[in-house]
Amino acid sequence: MNNLYVIDANAILRYLLKDNLVQSAEVEGVLKKAKNLGSDVYVTREVVMECVYTLTKFYKVSRSDVYMSLKSFLNTKIIVLEEREFVMKALDCFLSTNISYVDCLVLIKSEDLGGKLVTFDKKLLAKSK
Repeated sequence: MNNLYVIDANAILRYLLKDNLVQSAEVEGVLKKAKNLGSDVYVTREVVMECVYTLTKFYKVSRSDVYMSLKSFLNTKIIVLEEREFVMKALDCFLSTNISYVDCLVLIKSEDLGGKLVTFDKKLLAKSK
């Protein structure tokens, strides 16, 4: 048996929002099972991006609440987050700026790579070094 679960944005959203109690309980059960078995729950950076977008645009959750909810979830011991340091830096950027999460991803990646950011987005350009 494989000791790895891969979780998508819908499952994370149900867990965080608890707007569908059956699905939320199912996700909670998977997380408890993974913890009890010593399994990992893998989250891709794209899933985090989808969660941020859905929470802010569809559910109108504040940036600070999105930040706190996702950071808390992603820092759970069983969560294996793809490119953890990069995603966490992007979440920090999202909280501390007025640019989108996707723009934060681009900004952080350009800084980490030491590359010159090419954009016509004035807000993003103002944040680049």
